Amino acid sequence: MRKVPVLRPGDTVAFVSPSSPSSAGSLEASVRAVEEMGFRVKVGPSCHASLGYMAGPDELRAQDVNRMFLDPEVRGIFCLRGGDGATRLPRMIDMASIARNPKVFLGYSDITILHQMFNLHGGFCTFHGPMPATEFTKDTFS
Repeated sequence: MRKVPVLRPGDTVAFVSPSSPSSAGSLEASVRAVEEMGFRVKVGPSCHASLGYMAGPDELRAQDVNRMFLDPEVRGIFCLRGGDGATRLPRMIDMASIARNPKVFLGYSDITILHQMFNLHGGFCTFHGPMPATEFTKDTFS
């Protein structure tokens, strides 16, 4: 399994929402928290979307993941939160492109399906860990 390049202060990380939506206040607090860690943040369209219990339609959420792996400015991808919906994305994930562009990928909950895909089919390590809208801002939204 390949290691991904380490994140360094000043790098750009992208927020995507492959699962459930977050409130505007939670998104703003998450951006602030990650910027305070020393990173620049690029927010994907799925982070602003909502369709029932998901952060927008399946296609939008999958496109966000695909787009951020292809973006040369983005060094890491943080799933904004888990919930429900990522398990609907595998058939829309461009594994060939993602395997050629391994990056830090962070999340848990139903995001695990994406970890499994990237590990098995992409051959690179990912990080099953805290997400901006759920753990990085706990003091703000508890």
